[in-house]
Amino acid sequence: MENYLYRVWERLKEGWSKLNINQKVLVAAGLILTVIALTMGIKAVTQPELTPLFPKLETQDAAAVVAKLKELKIPYQIGEDGTTILVAPKDKYATRLQLANEGLPKGTIGFESLNENRFGETTHDKEVRYLVALQGELTRTIESLAEVEKARVHLSLPKDSLFTAEKPKRTASVMIKLKPGASLNERQVRGLVHFVASSVENLKPENVTIIDVNGNILSEDVTATEPVSASKLTANQIEIQKQVENQLEKSLQSMLERVVGFGKVVVRVSAKLDFNQVESVSEVWGNKVERSIEEIETRSTGQTVPAQGPVGTSSNIQTYPTPQPQGSQSENQNTQTRRNYEIDRTETRTKVAPGTVKDLSVAVIYDGDDNLKTMIAQTVAKAAGITEDRVSVTAMPFNTAYWDKLQADMEKEVRMEQLKRMAVVGGAVLAALMVGGIMMFLWRRRQRREQFDQVVGEEITVEDLLAEQLELTSEEQKERAMLKGQLEKLIREKPEEVAQLVKSWLVEDTR
Repeated sequence: MENYLYRVWERLKEGWSKLNINQKVLVAAGLILTVIALTMGIKAVTQPELTPLFPKLETQDAAAVVAKLKELKIPYQIGEDGTTILVAPKDKYATRLQLANEGLPKGTIGFESLNENRFGETTHDKEVRYLVALQGELTRTIESLAEVEKARVHLSLPKDSLFTAEKPKRTASVMIKLKPGASLNERQVRGLVHFVASSVENLKPENVTIIDVNGNILSEDVTATEPVSASKLTANQIEIQKQVENQLEKSLQSMLERVVGFGKVVVRVSAKLDFNQVESVSEVWGNKVERSIEEIETRSTGQTVPAQGPVGTSSNIQTYPTPQPQGSQSENQNTQTRRNYEIDRTETRTKVAPGTVKDLSVAVIYDGDDNLKTMIAQTVAKAAGITEDRVSVTAMPFNTAYWDKLQADMEKEVRMEQLKRMAVVGGAVLAALMVGGIMMFLWRRRQRREQFDQVVGEEITVEDLLAEQLELTSEEQKERAMLKGQLEKLIREKPEEVAQLVKSWLVEDTR
């Protein structure tokens, strides 16, 4: 094997030495282009897809992380925004653990900073450190929400004054940056407001302000103590109406797309909502009910006295008592019963919540024939809970030129990316084949010449015969016949070698 490689190397050197300056420049340029193309092709094919190690770092943290990655000799790249560091997926979690062991990235300062004891620290310094730590802890918690990408918290905590009984007002301001496509509803904003207010002593929810990066106040409706204005109420009503319509549209469209196909149906819903707060009171009178019974019973007993004589003077004259006959005994009994009745009465108070659907109509347009109109109308009416006369169904062909162009552009971009990769790889392979072909041609050409020289030997060569034939003079006419015969004999015996030699001469002449 070593002898074979040595022979190849010697032949390459010999072939290189026989090239002129133009040929050497061409071969060298081909080799350089081949190396560059192969390097780019291998890099494009084998380069792993990078993943963010830490997205959106602060400048100081990004610099510290990059310095540590260089120290650990871990390959990395910095994103276009300058705050995102990319590494290979296989190194992501191991690198995070190593950096966490070094306390990187430091990020937002929290309560862990209070564990440090600083010599000569004043009370004011401690209060400032506590304020910064509290702001950092609130920031960390808010950033843990799925919709929030980044947050900043500012607290104003004035001290109580010894000269006034009124306590100063404490306030908090929160700025949040939402993730692309994310939003916070009123319930989530109210939760954030109460979370911040509950985390700071003596902080009232109405003193918490939350804004986004565009300057919109998100907590205006949540912390408002005054009644909501009519214009704001109207805006909220319109928003609720849109939500009801959008929800019904998505539900109906997803159902119909399973029948007529994706992108071949459009559903629009028009809803009228009743926002009046209605309270109704109903009374129901039932049968009479005996509530109580009162009975009064009177009983009396006595004795009757007989007559004692006529009225007058004679009857009043004092006389001596004589035995009198006894009167008869009497007894009286009286019973009274009083019954109290009440009528059964039921009172019902009903409050109708605002926002109930008062009227609903649906319009459907689909790309197809009229055979499905009746079926679609019946299905939509039942799904929306309305009658069929409130549903309009129209069949017409869709204009898909825009979507077709968009899809064609996307496919074109994908093809261009594939062509770029194929061009890089193909260029590398083509350059390698070109250089290899040139080297192989030179080597085979040299080899054929050597073989031809060995076959002809020292007796006579075609070059010698032709040279002698060209150098013939008029005095050497006698020798022409002999040379011609030898040349014809050589052509008959070794035609391939002679043909190759003639071809090589022709190629050299064309140069």
